[in-house]
Parts: sequence; C-alpha cells; structure tokens
Amino acid sequence: TMERKIQDFMVYRGRALEIYSYPLTGAKLLEQADWNVMNENLVLANALSPETDRMRPSLVPSLLDKAALNQKFHSKFRLFEVGRSYLENEADFSEDRHQLGIIYYDKNDSPFMDVLNLVGDLLENLSLNARIQAPNPKFGNPLVAENWSGRHPHEFLDINIRGKVCGFINTIHPLMCRNFK
Repeated sequence: TMERKIQDFMVYRGRALEIYSYPLTGAKLLEQADWNVMNENLVLANALSPETDRMRPSLVPSLLDKAALNQKFHSKFRLFEVGRSYLENEADFSEDRHQLGIIYYDKNDSPFMDVLNLVGDLLENLSLNARIQAPNPKFGNPLVAENWSGRHPHEFLDINIRGKVCGFINTIHPLMCRNFK
C-alpha cells in the first residue's frame, strides 16, 4: 500500500516518470559511481555479462546511469524508481532493502530545493514521523559513505524517520557528474 501511495504521489505531485532499472549491476558501474560497497559476495556464478554480474548495493549508481542517458536528449527531466537493493549479510546471506530513488535534472538550475520540498510533502503525506536535517557526523548515514565523491559538500541532508537515519537528499557533486559525462 505504501509503495502504491509513493508511486501515485511521485507521478501526480512530483510530475515524475517512473523507471525500472535492472537489480543486477557490474563492478564497472559501481566503480564509475565511486560506490564503496561492491557486493563481491553477491556475484552470480553464471552471469550473462560482466555488466550484470552482481546484485546492486544501492539504487544510486543505476539512477546516475539513467540520468546520464536521459541528459543526452533532454535538458530537464524528473525520474523516480521504487526498487530493491541488496547488501551482504552474514546471517541471512543478503539483506534486501526497498528504496525510493528520485532524480530531478535541470541543465540550467539546481533542483535541490524542489526535491527537498517534494520529499517533505511526501513524508507528510505518508504520515511518517520524519525530519529532514543536516547530517550528524557522530552517527553517519548508513546508505551513503561519508567520503563518497558524489556527495555535495553543501547540498546534502539526512532523512530521519522515528529517529533513525534512513535516507538522504543530495545534489550530485560536479566531479561525479564528469564520470557520467
């Protein structure tokens, strides 16, 4: 039910198109995105290609790839994905997480405030006890490494739900944008 509410909200209020990216990824894309989790223990034994040889640890690299493809043809777009990511877990082999990834791209302006307002409205619409705030270096964000090169130094906020960090809003750092042309 919550997934459907999110999809409806993103389409009607966020005016975004839903995409579905493949839950398998490759080391090349993870390296291009400078992602710190490579999921080396979640590599498929008989992968069809090296580009899809492991379970993705996050939606972020896939979304960056889709944004790079779309920016070649559009100067402005809005995309989102409700999908799964997978992390290594010694007890259960892997832990799958349901995630929402949102991309607002504008060649001329920064859409950071638009995304911030949208996510705030989404959290309120879902009746979640949530706060969007500056990151606390003492606790860190479990979804993105503090030293990730795509993390913008001034436009990065944590999303806390019931006192637990479970999301972030970020403008992609210009140096990371170069990796994806």
